[in-house]
Amino acid sequence: MAYCGGYSSLEPSGTRKCHTLDLLTNQWRQSGLLREAKALAGFSVHPTLGLIISGGVLPSRGQSDSVESTKDGASFRQHASLPVKTHYHCQARSNCSTFN
Repeated sequence: MAYCGGYSSLEPSGTRKCHTLDLLTNQWRQSGLLREAKALAGFSVHPTLGLIISGGVLPSRGQSDSVESTKDGASFRQHASLPVKTHYHCQARSNCSTFN
């Protein structure tokens, strides 16, 4: 299990950090970094690509159109940009080759 990005009172501008849950210790640990800090991104899970992160809000730059994926929360793969910059959106996998 992994989560990436987001914002909090400690990081109000958003973060690049990704964390994974160690199931043996039941502890979260930082595992990697997104290409850019973002909050309010869309997320979905693909059986081959893993966690897919799209759009979001970038600190002092506005909305994002970037798309990246990670299987392990440590290494990342960039994908084609979204057709428009967006944030706070829904993202779902329709099948193994299509996302909505």
